[in-house]
Amino acid sequence: MTGYGLVAEGSLNIGDHRIELESIENGRVYRRIYRGEVKAELLISGVEKIVLTPIYPVMVPKFFTQYILLELKEPLVIAPGSHIVIYTFVPVDLAVYVYRSEMYRIVDAFSINKIKYTLYGPIEQGVVARYWRTELLRRESYPGLGKALTRLVVVNKTREWARLSKILLDSSPLKLYYRRGSWEAYTQELSLTIDTPSTASIVYGKPFVEDAVAIDDPPELKPPRITNRTDMLWGI
Repeated sequence: MTGYGLVAEGSLNIGDHRIELESIENGRVYRRIYRGEVKAELLISGVEKIVLTPIYPVMVPKFFTQYILLELKEPLVIAPGSHIVIYTFVPVDLAVYVYRSEMYRIVDAFSINKIKYTLYGPIEQGVVARYWRTELLRRESYPGLGKALTRLVVVNKTREWARLSKILLDSSPLKLYYRRGSWEAYTQELSLTIDTPSTASIVYGKPFVEDAVAIDDPPELKPPRITNRTDMLWGI
């Protein structure tokens, strides 16, 4: 197996990580080795399947924020009253799920990307977010391991030229999809509206790719029932 999907008995190399799965009489032994050092090892009993998927980049080293801040390598300058459809990459980590019937649990999560967190907004009111520098793309592109492609519709509803240099995402309404047997991951379409020269709002839409499977969201990041929007109040 190379890519996301069912983890079979044997070993799988993912960058500097190696996943090993061994069947024994009482279940299965799962082991993850990073550069020769065992980082995770556990005995799993009663499991029906083990699945490797992309996961929101807020679970490693542990979950303490649901936000992701994308900094654009080349800012977007957009005319008043205009719109543009662009693409960019969002970082993803990897998660190992175990399933029995409809019940599931994440037993391991790890990253192949450099992990960095930053503060968006003032110390008193801002939010801590996973930080990632990314590029803007004019068309769909292959995301590859450690990335998810997102389609972004940017609208400038102000009467002034606007400069977009960062995008704040919330992992709770964000959705992740993947194609089995590949390292392709995607989000749904995102609509970013520039409300003022320094504020914006993001609405989370529907998937824009076919033949992709949605991940099962961890309990910490179940989609909200009421709001499906992120407000960027402290700079764009």
